[in-house]
Amino acid sequence: MGPGPRRARAWLFGVGLVAVSSIVFLARQDGELSVQSWRNLHFARRPSLSEAFLAYPMSRPPAYPMLLWLGSRLGAGPWAVNACLQALLVIGLAAIVRARHGEALSLAAALAYGLAHFGAVNMHQLTAEALFAPLLLLFALTASCYLAGAARAWLLALAATCALLCVTRLFALYFAVPAALLGVLWLAPLPARRRWAHAAVVAAASLAPIACWMYAAHARTGFWTGDDRTVERSFSGNNEDLGELTTPAANLRLTAETLIVDFFSPTRYAAHAVVARPYAPAPTEWAMLGVLGLAALTLGRAGIGALAKPPPLRSVLVAPVVIDAGLGLGFIAATIVIWSLGNNDPIYTRFLFPVYPLLLLAGFEAYAWLAARAERRRDLIPFRVLFAGFLAIQLARQLWVKPLPARFLG
Repeated sequence: MGPGPRRARAWLFGVGLVAVSSIVFLARQDGELSVQSWRNLHFARRPSLSEAFLAYPMSRPPAYPMLLWLGSRLGAGPWAVNACLQALLVIGLAAIVRARHGEALSLAAALAYGLAHFGAVNMHQLTAEALFAPLLLLFALTASCYLAGAARAWLLALAATCALLCVTRLFALYFAVPAALLGVLWLAPLPARRRWAHAAVVAAASLAPIACWMYAAHARTGFWTGDDRTVERSFSGNNEDLGELTTPAANLRLTAETLIVDFFSPTRYAAHAVVARPYAPAPTEWAMLGVLGLAALTLGRAGIGALAKPPPLRSVLVAPVVIDAGLGLGFIAATIVIWSLGNNDPIYTRFLFPVYPLLLLAGFEAYAWLAARAERRRDLIPFRVLFAGFLAIQLARQLWVKPLPARFLG
């Protein structure tokens, strides 16, 4: 037997071990469930879909609760479904990195997400973000593969993924659909007429399923989104101050706090009980931000050096690292804008968690790009320190951080 099959089996064993470990960490979570989790749990426990929909809010697309309901019919409970989604994220992230950069870096990527405490905390909750996260990773993959050659199979895959995202969360209408159309119309290597034809396919396939749901929502509630998303939100009791945390400035601050805490804090995660209160980064978080800054500076210097022989602009824009980073930043920007216009709960880990696998993927893509161009191996030190620090922080949280209240400030 040659080294190829042995290496493949060793890789599968390693990634599988990390995936199983991530499920073990998920099983250790025992925090209280959010209101949205209980609604989806009740949906999954109904004997029929027609009965399940009677009490289901029309403001939330039904893909995720329907997946839970189907899993229950097949003998897999809701947390078993989420465990499968968690394993898919670990394996999917590793498979993408392996295809692009080899086994060693792909195992590191699997380890990064497999140990991530924010994955276990959010997958413990039975909310649509659990399905949205792997779909978003698939969306980035299909977009990258389509833009590389505009093959029809990848066009259909992109459209189908976009449609699934829309029937999982309405947020996809404001982020995934525009991103897909922008990529097809601007970056596809096709004549203008064919680009418009492909864009029409994406738009029609993406919007048809969610249009049916929104029509039903309007017929039942009088609102296309299932309820009034512009009426002023009121909070009561201990949560009265939360109304001040939904302004544009507050959304910017909460987004930054959520990202810093979730990625770099060894003692807490970005629950409402953390980011909605007065906050200042701890020394460990400052140190990790400093290392992140050094990594970004090193990457920027390499990018400036690459301008001496600049590649064609399109080849840069369709590079996987640019697509993944662009989609990640676009997701964050769209969240801030939509949350500033609507009446959602204040931003915290649940709302940003779906983009975390994509941010990790972009980070490994950036490292691989730098490793291929760095003249000195020491240029890679900031990335390696960042990776080691991230693993240590996430493992510490997995082992010692206690669950926080799910309902705002508790």
